[in-house]
Amino acid sequence: MFFRFSFSCLLWLTCFQLSFASDIKVAVPPSGYPPYIIVDNNNLHGILIETLQKAAKSSSLELEFFYLSEQESQSQLDSKQIDMRMESPGWVDNPERYLWSEPITSIKDMFVFNRNTPNEFESDDALFGAVINTHSGYGYPTLNKLFESRKIIRNDFETEKAMLLDLLNEQNGVKKAAVMDQYVVKYLMSRDSILKESLSLSRRHIDYKYLHFQVLKSRKMHHIITRLNLEIKKLKKIGVIDKIIKRNLSGM
Repeated sequence: MFFRFSFSCLLWLTCFQLSFASDIKVAVPPSGYPPYIIVDNNNLHGILIETLQKAAKSSSLELEFFYLSEQESQSQLDSKQIDMRMESPGWVDNPERYLWSEPITSIKDMFVFNRNTPNEFESDDALFGAVINTHSGYGYPTLNKLFESRKIIRNDFETEKAMLLDLLNEQNGVKKAAVMDQYVVKYLMSRDSILKESLSLSRRHIDYKYLHFQVLKSRKMHHIITRLNLEIKKLKKIGVIDKIIKRNLSGM
C-alpha cells in the first residue's frame, strides 16, 4: 500500500514538473522597442529581454520568442497561443483579467524639441498651437483633451526615429515637439550624434507608467510568474537591472 501510494505521488509530481517544463511563449514586436526590446539581426536583447532571460535562467525556465505586432500579440495572449508580452497595466482595459510581472522599469513620456527653439513645453497653457509629433497607433491619455480641442495638433509618424528627425527641420513660427519616453530618446541619441547635439528634453513628464510583462491568467502561468517575480525582485535588489539599463543606454 505504501509503495503504491509513494509511486502515485511520484508519478503526480513528475507530471506536475513536466507540465511546467515547456517553453514560456513570449511575444515581441518585430521591430522591437529599443532600448526595452532590441532586435539586432534576430539577436534579441534590451532592458526587458535581458531581465527576463536572467530571471528565467535562475528559475530553470526556458523562453521561446515570437515576433508579433501589437494587435497580434494581444489577440494571441487572449486566445492562449502565447503566455506573455510587454505591456503596462495602465495601457490595458481591464488589467485585472491578466497576471503581471514585477515592474521592471518606468516609462516617462517627455517633450523633445530642437534646442535652437524656445522651450515652450513645460505647461499646457504654453503648448497652445504646438505641433506634436506622435507615434502612429499610440495613445496619449494626458494630451487627449488638448488634441481633441485642437489646442495642439497631432502629427503621426511610423517610428520614433522619424519623429525626432522631423524636429531637425526648423520652420519659422512653428512650435514643434515630439512626445516620447526618455529612455527611448536617450537610446536614439546615443547612436546619432546629430540628434544628440540638436535636441533637448523638457523637464516636464507628460505621463509616467511602469513597464511589466502582461501574462496569461492560468494556473500554469500563476506558478511561473510567481517564480519569475521572486527573481526579478532579487535582480532589482542587487542592482543588476540598473546595470542592464545603463549598458543599453550607453550602447555598450
